[in-house]
Amino acid sequence: MILAVIGGVAAGYRFYWKDQVAKYREDEDRLAQLEKKSKQIANTFQGCVPKDVVRAYSGAVEPWREAVQERSEGLVGTLRQTVDPPPEGQVPRFWYEEEFAKRQLALQQYVYTKGLPPLVNDTFGAATLGELTSRDVGRRQAVEWLEQFELGSAVVHLLVEEGARYVDRIEIWPERITKTGDFRIQSYGLIFGMTLEDLVKFMNGLNRGNHFFYVEGLRIANPQLANPNPQLRIEMLLSEARFIPGEGPKPATLPAASLDMGLPGVKEAGEEDEEGAPRSYGPGRRAPLTRWQRFRRRFLPF
Repeated sequence: MILAVIGGVAAGYRFYWKDQVAKYREDEDRLAQLEKKSKQIANTFQGCVPKDVVRAYSGAVEPWREAVQERSEGLVGTLRQTVDPPPEGQVPRFWYEEEFAKRQLALQQYVYTKGLPPLVNDTFGAATLGELTSRDVGRRQAVEWLEQFELGSAVVHLLVEEGARYVDRIEIWPERITKTGDFRIQSYGLIFGMTLEDLVKFMNGLNRGNHFFYVEGLRIANPQLANPNPQLRIEMLLSEARFIPGEGPKPATLPAASLDMGLPGVKEAGEEDEEGAPRSYGPGRRAPLTRWQRFRRRFLPF
């Protein structure tokens, strides 16, 4: 009988109490860390009322945050254009071949009428007609290719309107989102020719209307040293930022009222500690529970 009792106690300890005691010790370590951090915070903000600190912080930050929001909402312009999907019942591949050939011809004609040499790289990452012979094209893929081409075409129009003498290459980088989630960034790798005067005008007039461009990289070569107004060869990494209202994560805020809602270890004057422990650490603070009180609260039903 005694052996059975001892065995039962040992089995209970092995399969239940041992794990519970290990968790209890982990909780004790965690409590010690929290108490240490609480003392550090109390020393750092000694004499301050937390809700007053939060209220002062919110009063200083919110006007700036609102100003940024108001100004950013105007930066919604983009060179990217949407393309309507193919009509129902039409094969996406045949539709894409027809639309791509038509848009590619229109772009080359535009460049020709402006007196520029023909574009050598005029697909901008979209699939060419020769690449479709052995590929299955879906509706979504066809639209994405055409939007890619239209984006490159918009960049060509931008450079030509700003005085480019030729456009050698345009590489469209994948669109990315900033860490704050408030802006989409579209970057373009460009190689083109332009005079120094036109380049200065181009860079000074980048940000106009609701567009926001910025140059991330620039390399200029002068192959006509004897020419007083040479045609420069320019390699540029141009980026366009577009505000996306409502998509970014909202900054975390702590309303002052939340500090009045029963935070651990903080009590109003006159309230009793639930374990009868005497108060310490100044007014409004209470002493931590003893080991016996913590053990009793965790493991005993009374």
